[in-house]
Amino acid sequence: LHTGIPLTLPDGQAFLDVVDPAVTRSVELIRSPASVFWGNGSGGVLFLSSQPPSSAPSVRARVQGGSFGQWQGLLEGTGTAGAWTLHGYASGNRQEGFRDHSQGYRLRAGVDASRALGAGTELRITAAGDAQDTENPSSITLQNFREDPSQAYQDFVDVNAGKQSEQGQAGVFLTHDLGPATLSGSGYYLYRSLENPLSFGTITYDRHSGGGRFTLRRTEGRIEGGVGVDAGLQSDDRVEYDSTSADGEAAGDVNLNQLETVASGAAFGYLRYDATDRLALTGGLRVDRLRFEADDRLTADGDQSGSRTFAAWSPTLGATFDLGVARLFAQYSTAFETPTAAELSNR
Repeated sequence: LHTGIPLTLPDGQAFLDVVDPAVTRSVELIRSPASVFWGNGSGGVLFLSSQPPSSAPSVRARVQGGSFGQWQGLLEGTGTAGAWTLHGYASGNRQEGFRDHSQGYRLRAGVDASRALGAGTELRITAAGDAQDTENPSSITLQNFREDPSQAYQDFVDVNAGKQSEQGQAGVFLTHDLGPATLSGSGYYLYRSLENPLSFGTITYDRHSGGGRFTLRRTEGRIEGGVGVDAGLQSDDRVEYDSTSADGEAAGDVNLNQLETVASGAAFGYLRYDATDRLALTGGLRVDRLRFEADDRLTADGDQSGSRTFAAWSPTLGATFDLGVARLFAQYSTAFETPTAAELSNR
């Protein structure tokens, strides 16, 4: 999760392109029965936050340079506009690269706005974007590496292999404090496009993904826990070509043209009970259901469209005992993982 928006898509893929390490202020990893409350399965979840502390300066600028033509620039600011609290940043990263044919750049930007809507109610709107254009030197043989480790694979140079991608995301979040519990709802949208020219062909797709989530969580008292539901939809318009021209453009015949759709839904909950001052018991359960569909647009060799549905129950149990100077814990859990939409192009 990044600023509340899931970076893991309904099919299980995750792209961290929009995450800028220069403004990532905290990283939290949850591996416990409570992870069923957040993750696609119950394996765990990673939180990435770019929210600045209250003591952060209102404006921050940074420029860095390095060898092989590398430079980085960042401009970040916080402030208020009426009832809104604002945070925004923009950054750039460019390099010539140690190896031949490894030049590239990346641009990132993000904005976050929040305000109170009444006693105990808060609204937050967030958006982030990323664009990159990078050459790909590929891998080389051990013999070529010993001769010159900076050289690129010539076949990739001949077709100007690389990667051009754009990614944007936006989300709206509403939370309401109920005293010992918190009610929250969110909705998000993500767009990503890719052009990936390679020596053996060109891969392109346009991706649209979105979803929503509603949760009720109690974090006080001897009994804590939460319940919730979420849903997501992903649509990939994928076209692959069997060759690439010398200037890095798609060429040759189209060997794959299909619309890939993934729909997911889940219900989840967990409960923590402090049986004694030292012993705590935790249990959780998540139910997932995903449907994959591929709509084949190249039907000269037969229509290869199809669909498949996956579903699973993911339970988890845990116990902790506080010894004062140490803590003992035990946990049992299962996790649910499906193939990704990218597998649909691997016939």
